[in-house]
Amino acid sequence: MQKGRHNLVSEYQCLGDLQIPEDQPLLGSPYTRSDTHSHGLAIIICTASVLFIASATNGLVTLNIVRFSSEFGLDPGVELWPMTMYYLAQGCTFLLAGSLTDVLGSRRTFLSGCFLQTVCHLASGLARTGAQLIAVRFISGLAYPMCFISAMSIHGENLPIGKFRNLAVTCTSASQYIGSGVGIILSGVLSETTGWRWGFHCAAILSLVGFLLSIWTIPQQPHAPKYIPWTELAEDIEWSGTLLASSLTALLFSALAYASLS
Repeated sequence: MQKGRHNLVSEYQCLGDLQIPEDQPLLGSPYTRSDTHSHGLAIIICTASVLFIASATNGLVTLNIVRFSSEFGLDPGVELWPMTMYYLAQGCTFLLAGSLTDVLGSRRTFLSGCFLQTVCHLASGLARTGAQLIAVRFISGLAYPMCFISAMSIHGENLPIGKFRNLAVTCTSASQYIGSGVGIILSGVLSETTGWRWGFHCAAILSLVGFLLSIWTIPQQPHAPKYIPWTELAEDIEWSGTLLASSLTALLFSALAYASLS
């Protein structure tokens, strides 16, 4: 009995002697240090710029709601749908975006969301009917959580704990609010000059540049799957619970919207 107790105490003493580096996270994916601080700064710029552009397009949509309604002939109960459908899809997809980031890897999820956002920006500028614009904005809302959640994971994998990672979180969060304000200002200028469609075209061009820079800047993690793990996608993600939670969130938002109208 005394011998077993002595062995247990020895194991705890060994654990106490372990020295964990300050920049090594205790949870999550293994940390991979960026080669230089400039490389880490480039990662921050890529992730923040993609979220900045997505938020700027939201400001553009907010300012041009009345113009969309008159140009596309939207019914009185549908004129806000280009904006509300985006936020509805965004709020219902965060749980699924986190699961996709765990299975596919943060880099692949971020690039997929960035590419999908680029296509949606271009398609929004080319929309000819209100239904097309609403559908594209809904898909864009699905892509945004993929960029946001995976961006947080990318920072955790490539940036050291401390001021540098705090800077990344601050820039990522601030880019959304600054982007909305800048989008409203620029959309007001574009609406009176070249038209609101050029706002989406410019967003598509800038988003494509951010996508290409992200491919070159964000490093591939050693543990990330080389190919798409279809088996893990089918088995490791709790699809029933995720879809149920997303559906309940959508029903809750719909009920609140109906209650506000009545």
